[in-house]
Amino acid sequence: MKYDIFAFDEIKKRVPNTQLIKERKKWYGEQDHTRWVYLDTQNGQCIKMWNETYVRRDGVLRGLENGFYDKNLIPAFQGLILDENKTCRGYIMDICKPIRIESAFWEQIFSYVKNKTKQTGFFAYDFLPEHIMFCEKLGKYTLIDLEGVYHITEYKDKLDDHTNYLLQQKESFMKNKVYEGYVIELLRSN
Repeated sequence: MKYDIFAFDEIKKRVPNTQLIKERKKWYGEQDHTRWVYLDTQNGQCIKMWNETYVRRDGVLRGLENGFYDKNLIPAFQGLILDENKTCRGYIMDICKPIRIESAFWEQIFSYVKNKTKQTGFFAYDFLPEHIMFCEKLGKYTLIDLEGVYHITEYKDKLDDHTNYLLQQKESFMKNKVYEGYVIELLRSN
């Protein structure tokens, strides 16, 4: 999948002219979970940025490099934000709007994501209906909140991380229980 690379310093200069739509400043033990989402209406972009120490900073790149993400799943994705050390500091998407997903359409998307998981061995732990939005510019649906991607062999470690750092209860590492069951089933069969 082709995408652009944006220089972190250049994007940082644009931030004062954007609207902050979400901010999370949080550390769990030594894990940095801090991130910001900005709306840049002048450029028609949504910018998600994080610190260089962000715990999931490499997730989007891993999802792209391993074929989990593609233009069917994330058509609104424009590119990665990299700093001078080539550390991923965020990503940029076309502006999208929240939608209400009908169950039949959700099942189509869910089936596609399960197929990508089976093909690539990667899963998006935070895959939920509210993370599907509509990009009016493209006339397409797109997944958002892209950085929580792991290989299925990392499932147990990530579950333990969430439990140990009190991020979530052990029973609720993945909020999509059906997808979590699918990931566990794939893990057992490998």
